[in-house]
Amino acid sequence: MRVGLFLLAAFAVITWLLPATAVAQDGEPVTPAISVIDQAIPASAGAADAAEPFDGRATEATVIRVRRTLVGIAAATTVGLMAFWWHTAPSRRLRIATQRAADRVMEQG
Repeated sequence: MRVGLFLLAAFAVITWLLPATAVAQDGEPVTPAISVIDQAIPASAGAADAAEPFDGRATEATVIRVRRTLVGIAAATTVGLMAFWWHTAPSRRLRIATQRAADRVMEQG
């Protein structure tokens, strides 16, 4: 069980750290552009933007950002699960209870 959780956490961290690049149809790597959501749109933008072809880079960048966010949430949840499982493991709780009982017996005399 521990190995599985460790592998899941390692996969999440590696996936988070790897740079996400796409490959265009001509084989050249494409660096994701900043999405329109993050940019201020000038008031004159309208008909001029409609003439430009849609290349999907903004959408791709948004998808990459959402994917990284979800992987981060999964990694944080995995770490939290591992900490909870370690804290509530029956063998650990038994060891602590036995130690406390032995300490009480020593204090009583």
